Amino acid sequence: MKILKVILISAIFITSCKKDTLSSYISLPEQTVVGNNTFGFLYNNGIVWNNVRIKPGILINTLSIDTLMTCFYYKQTSYYKDFLGLFASMQIMDNNFNYVQTSDVQIKLVSPFQPNNTFLFDTSVTSNKILFSLKQGSYANYIKTFNLTIIKRDTINKIISGYFNGTLFNSKTDSSNLNKIIFNLKDSLIISDGRFDVKYY
Repeated sequence: MKILKVILISAIFITSCKKDTLSSYISLPEQTVVGNNTFGFLYNNGIVWNNVRIKPGILINTLSIDTLMTCFYYKQTSYYKDFLGLFASMQIMDNNFNYVQTSDVQIKLVSPFQPNNTFLFDTSVTSNKILFSLKQGSYANYIKTFNLTIIKRDTINKIISGYFNGTLFNSKTDSSNLNKIIFNLKDSLIISDGRFDVKYY
């Protein structure tokens, strides 16, 4: 009986430790400028979005979080003089590999290596853009509701770092005009404490 108690207490202790360890990963990455390939922000009053990978532990039945992040730079395209695109995707699965939640973020910066470090966002097709897609819908920047600041550009080592924040609104593409976005200004979410430190190609 004593041995059984010890095993149960040990299992509870290890489980709680793993939970603490798990929760410690779901936090914002530090703001760095060395190309750590980190990306994160807060939304909906403090929910953390972070490009971490977490797999279920042996003793606890938890969720698996898998992410993908890429950053690329296009020069002299048909629509833009040049732009930098940052794409991050997250899939959360249970232990039966069923998708519990999926979301992705896309940020487009037109002329990212211009002298001005702060980028403003509006609704025109050829402007800076952010799109945050969740289960409940897609959210995008509206006129002057979002901003992003570059704190480091390294064109030799191909590193770009910065921070961002603002308000996004529920949006969808106009079926009659694919270059037009329809916004629902009554459905919004706030992005805060956004930061990234990525290598681009």
